[in-house]
Amino acid sequence: MSKTPALNEQIAQTVAAFMSQLPPDTAAVVGGSFEKLAASHVAEDAKTVGEIAPNFKLPNATGTLVSLYDMLNDGPEHIKVASVEKTDETQEDDSPRKVYG
Repeated sequence: MSKTPALNEQIAQTVAAFMSQLPPDTAAVVGGSFEKLAASHVAEDAKTVGEIAPNFKLPNATGTLVSLYDMLNDGPEHIKVASVEKTDETQEDDSPRKVYG
């Protein structure tokens, strides 16, 4: 029975496979971006299961702004976020809610 690699090993393998497909000049730019991201230690501030999530609003599939807290009123949510620009309409409020995993 083979052991599944740890998540950080899986990520490293995925990144290596991705980078190997890029032209050298593009790989240099992307690699530099990965290094900056790793050096930023942004993951240290990431929320984990059980921590309080800040409220925010994002457009749904039809473009209507929906609030995390409004969605949580119906029960736990799993949210997949693509690229979203923060605007005045997407500002969060200060009401705490729990992160569910």
